[in-house]
Amino acid sequence: HSHPLAVSRGGTFVVSGAVFGPIHVFDTRAGKATQLCEPEGRVRTLKCSPTADVFATGSGKAVELWSLGTGKQLAKWARRDIGEFASPV
Repeated sequence: HSHPLAVSRGGTFVVSGAVFGPIHVFDTRAGKATQLCEPEGRVRTLKCSPTADVFATGSGKAVELWSLGTGKQLAKWARRDIGEFASPV
């Protein structure tokens, strides 16, 4: 199994996930983990936005958008059935 990893533009944040479990957001300036997020399902993809303020997680169950600064979930698109996703929650 691979462990998803994403780095924000400028390298300020590193977002790390395990195949099953929470997503950790590390602030490289502070040298410590700053946020812990609990996405739905097995996270297969992580991506930081070019503006370095949000990141997205993708799993077989949902695509979720998170704040890099607070770790708060901003949006969620849940899978209704194979190949389709619902509107933001």
